[in-house]
Amino acid sequence: FQTRDGLMGMSVPEPATMALLAVGAAVVIRRRRRA
Repeated sequence: FQTRDGLMGMSVPEPATMALLAVGAAVVIRRRRRA
């Protein structure tokens, strides 16, 4: 996961980046919900 071309996938319209961000958000939500 490199943020060289685009910060947080701003300049990277790749579905992989969006999927990664979505997974990260889901994990955080799950951890917050469980905690």
